[in-house]
Amino acid sequence: MTKKAVIAVLVFNLFIAASFFIMNYGVGYSRLSSDQHNIVPMCQKLDDPALFKNDLYLSSVDNFKYYTPFFVQPLRFMAKLTNGDYMLAINILHTATHILYGLSWFVLFYFVFKRNFWIAFLLSILIRGIVWLPGMEIWGMSDLWTFVPRQLYSALLPIPFIILLAKSSYRYRLFFSAFLIGLIFNFHPITGLGGILIYLFTLFFIGLKSNSILKLSFIRVLSSVVFIILGMLPFIITYFGKTETTATYNVELYQKAFDARIPSYFKDVVKYASQWIHIKTLFFLVPTAILFALSLFYKSLKKQSFFVLTLGAVLFIVPLLSIPIENWVNSAFNINLRMSFQIVRVQKLAILPGYLAMGFLLVWCMERKFISKKLLAGLTALYIFLIILATPNRFKPIPFISDDITTSIYCNGPVFASIEEKQRDFDKMAAYIKKETPVNAVFYKEYRLRSAALRSVKFDHKGASILIEGNPEELIEWYKAKRKLRKASELEKEFFLNEHDVTHILSEENFESYQMIKQIGMLKLYAIKN
Repeated sequence: MTKKAVIAVLVFNLFIAASFFIMNYGVGYSRLSSDQHNIVPMCQKLDDPALFKNDLYLSSVDNFKYYTPFFVQPLRFMAKLTNGDYMLAINILHTATHILYGLSWFVLFYFVFKRNFWIAFLLSILIRGIVWLPGMEIWGMSDLWTFVPRQLYSALLPIPFIILLAKSSYRYRLFFSAFLIGLIFNFHPITGLGGILIYLFTLFFIGLKSNSILKLSFIRVLSSVVFIILGMLPFIITYFGKTETTATYNVELYQKAFDARIPSYFKDVVKYASQWIHIKTLFFLVPTAILFALSLFYKSLKKQSFFVLTLGAVLFIVPLLSIPIENWVNSAFNINLRMSFQIVRVQKLAILPGYLAMGFLLVWCMERKFISKKLLAGLTALYIFLIILATPNRFKPIPFISDDITTSIYCNGPVFASIEEKQRDFDKMAAYIKKETPVNAVFYKEYRLRSAALRSVKFDHKGASILIEGNPEELIEWYKAKRKLRKASELEKEFFLNEHDVTHILSEENFESYQMIKQIGMLKLYAIKN
């Protein structure tokens, strides 16, 4: 690879990362995703245990101790460097992750696709784009809201494979890469299981090649599994040490509470799998099908086709098996494991073989002179031009170019807006609430006020997801309360909220029975009479 090529990759990734950083500098908490609004308050609670004393899940740190510290603690550390400004801390870490994401995938693709710079560069750009997947999952790296554990993990995922596949004489690279794939699992265990599955499958595939430089033996493979487990230990110890599998509560009520929070298809193999029946699936399925069809006529593509097809099948089928297996274990041993609704989401990694199929097809086309290096360079330059121009509406009639996979790679908003312009009505209201309401005020349902205003929140849907694994008894209580509130009249609802120490409501709705104390835009802040 030439020095100019290295500079081009660095400049592109720095440009994307810097643009997002500038655009998000000074924005408020309204820009965060719902997952981030669960994570940031955990950090704030650990920073100051006196906060959130009457909250749905933050009242006790025991409710979220199982949550992986590998994401929470670095975020807390960065926030200390920014004087407690979590928005700036997230922006800095998001920027660093953007750079790591682009570079790590580029280097991996460079090794996999015969050190072809343009194929690696094009795919490292394409794999940034947001893809919405079954199980409310996403793939890709985009705006500030995407800086969550799963995206940080996806930026780290290529590194163990780079070490494994690099043509190096380093004697212990197999064990080092195995330990590393286990270690990064701790950043997002759900996606991490998929990464380990890909790693073990890759070892199996390498083992089939008699001329492999790794010279895999049964003992070396077994040793690598041990190193993977060693890397995973922090999460294993944390999770199983902080969650109870013995059901000391009403399991039937728990299941009803679970169903009220998690869609039913998470427990149904057929329903979950059927979510893949979508036009966007063709983007990954068609290259795989073409690769397979060509491999029937060209022997040079047989190994690549076998790898892509079988890896895709493994990533699709194995996560689905967690549902019936967990049901059987719970029934046989009278326990209440509650992990399959997470494990099944590993299936999102089934799109990765699609990217590999694209790369193998491009290599084949270039070797046969169907595509020249200049043409691929031109297509890459054109695509970069399009992603800078693309917004969700500008190319609306054009498939792919108007979809999130293209429009999300570069900033959709104005990069150089003023701080005032970046503040939305919610951010202004949150600042008012933080300044003008008591620290022990309790809000109804508006979960964003935890992170934005440092106020306790009760009866919200998002916070309840932490209780599924953290505190099943409290999840049941949440479910009972939600049922009562759903059936209650306005007067009964007011009495119930008073009874549970809820002091304020933030809503766009009009409530005559509550005192409105502030309005910003459509948002109205109400005080509940005690």
